[in-house]
Amino acid sequence: MSEPAPDHPVTVEIRTPGPIPVTDLAALTDLAQGIADQISAGTLILGKHFRQEGDSFVFSFAGHAPAVCDEDDTGFIYTAACRGPIR
Repeated sequence: MSEPAPDHPVTVEIRTPGPIPVTDLAALTDLAQGIADQISAGTLILGKHFRQEGDSFVFSFAGHAPAVCDEDDTGFIYTAACRGPIR
């Protein structure tokens, strides 16, 4: 019996130029928190995980990507940039 693979450490940085409309910033905040929740990074805190750098708004946080075990795993990597697998 093999041991399960540990979760992979992940660092996320989302940077957007300002100014940004408040409704768009709220939507981006919800998206960033959703990603943080998926990697168990906890609640994003203003000044720590979300800050303004010059003219940009920056979300940055770290966590662990959950290990996914798929029985049909082919060993290929799929990306949004291409339709086929990277071999």
